Amino acid sequence: MNRRRRAWLAGTLTIALLAACRADDGGPRVATDVESWAAIAAFSRYWDEVVAIANAGHVAQNAFVTTTTERLRRDEIARATREAQDGVTRTGAPAWKDHRATVDRDEAVVIACINEDDWAFELPDGETRKPDDGWRMLGRELTKVNGEWLVSDYSPASSSDSC
Repeated sequence: MNRRRRAWLAGTLTIALLAACRADDGGPRVATDVESWAAIAAFSRYWDEVVAIANAGHVAQNAFVTTTTERLRRDEIARATREAQDGVTRTGAPAWKDHRATVDRDEAVVIACINEDDWAFELPDGETRKPDDGWRMLGRELTKVNGEWLVSDYSPASSSDSC
């Protein structure tokens, strides 16, 4: 994704977020077109795989093959392998809300609110540590490859702002 397009997507996403945060009807903010829904579904499949691998403490040979681009796959496998080798696993799952997508041709940014408080760390010494960070924004960039949305990068729209 070139800088101009990334800046445009980030700006568009920021405007959409501000509008959604300022709305007073209390309703969910959801994607309204097929491509946005498809990008959100791919984002969700990716996160399902992240959680499953972190909870299992084992990285399968075919990890992230159907959910990420090759470059991000290498990064994700390296991260998950380090955690597994260190004996760190997780238990439970994060909670999600307010998924939003901005799509521009074959590129998209999906952001959502995540709460990892119920996705605890299991340390090698048997200690369990539960995060206590509450809700925060998290995003990923996606690229359409052979007709399928794949997570391709960490989104510049990610922030620690509260949801």
